Amino acid sequence: MDATEKDKQVVTAAKMIGVKKIIIVVAAGPFQFAMINPVITRKSGAFETEEGCLSLDGVRSCTRYEEIEVDHCNGIVI
Repeated sequence: MDATEKDKQVVTAAKMIGVKKIIIVVAAGPFQFAMINPVITRKSGAFETEEGCLSLDGVRSCTRYEEIEVDHCNGIVI
């Protein structure tokens, strides 16, 4: 998790290395935690933006949300 603080953004596509899990690291104020296999269960405040991808050239339009609610499988072996 040190990389998130230093670089502010670290992305590794698990599919590229043969891992069938989704893991995200969230930094919220002084807290950092990982979520395993997160699923968005609620979202509100949609807005349009552009973002880039480390694997693709250029930027693309996308919809993001001001707030989301997420369930995850931490502590469960899948």
